[in-house]
Amino acid sequence: MLQWRMVTTNDVNAAGRILKVKLGMVIADSPARLKVGGIKASKTSGRSCPYCSFDIDDLGNTNAVTPSQRGADHRVQSLACLTSSGRAQHDHLGVRYSILNELSYYSTPLMCPPDYMHAIHLGLCKRFFHLLLVNACGSIGSRLEAVQRVIARTMLPSTAPRPDSRIGEPSGGNPSAQQWLTLFRNQLVFALIEIWAQPLSGAKSLSLEFKPQQKSNRRMVLMGYKPVDDVFEAAVLLSLIVDMMERGSFTEREVRRLEEVILRFNRQQANLLGPGWLTYNSHIAEHIPGFIRRYGTRKYQFRGRRGTQTTRSDADMNSNW
Repeated sequence: MLQWRMVTTNDVNAAGRILKVKLGMVIADSPARLKVGGIKASKTSGRSCPYCSFDIDDLGNTNAVTPSQRGADHRVQSLACLTSSGRAQHDHLGVRYSILNELSYYSTPLMCPPDYMHAIHLGLCKRFFHLLLVNACGSIGSRLEAVQRVIARTMLPSTAPRPDSRIGEPSGGNPSAQQWLTLFRNQLVFALIEIWAQPLSGAKSLSLEFKPQQKSNRRMVLMGYKPVDDVFEAAVLLSLIVDMMERGSFTEREVRRLEEVILRFNRQQANLLGPGWLTYNSHIAEHIPGFIRRYGTRKYQFRGRRGTQTTRSDADMNSNW
């Protein structure tokens, strides 16, 4: 769209001319990405990952078979789904027909990057704070007001959108992605340190009763009392993921580190709360480092006309110090 606006606004008369264009990539939220990518539009069951054959029912299952990556065969399977017999043949793979696969060069697994804002900020962060800390753990063990006071008095950069000080209450509204970014990057860890100073220092023990209001019917959820040390570790890991994703560029070492932290967070959540607590976004987040390797940053910006990889080598990084 940007290139088309340039053609139509920079004194270029395109009337009557045939312009050849080529699709670079599809940037969309999860529902739209599944629709245009030729993937089953379900985030709760089946093989609805655009990038691999992962079955959502295997979330958190350490014994699950490693899923194979979707490749060129996905395009062939998608085109076959134009017929009823093709849909029946490939339904177990979560494949659907998409007109984009009529383009010979198009590839859903390579050209539909994850929407990190919905997966991380509006997905994992929102779920961790609202559904875990507030709804499932008794408003953080009845200390929500203390957390809100820390959030209200935190000094932030002028460019950081401040979350509502009533966050966690119905009157606090629904935070934007940028407000979740601010909370997890600048505030949450310090708020939890303040309310859990004694148990985190070992002065006394404290646990939170985990009673989720909604849980998976197919995968196990481990209800009961959870040590605040473990809940705090999860908050730190997720805050680290949010902070690392804000880098403008990555070395391969940094991409591997991000990959490790995302996997560690998912494993920790599965062990602490049960595999049934993990969601579609938990899995999609694991694909983000691969697209950073391919396109360079979490925003999937191109450098150069051919969209070459923009991760810096460790040597390049060190030479800038």
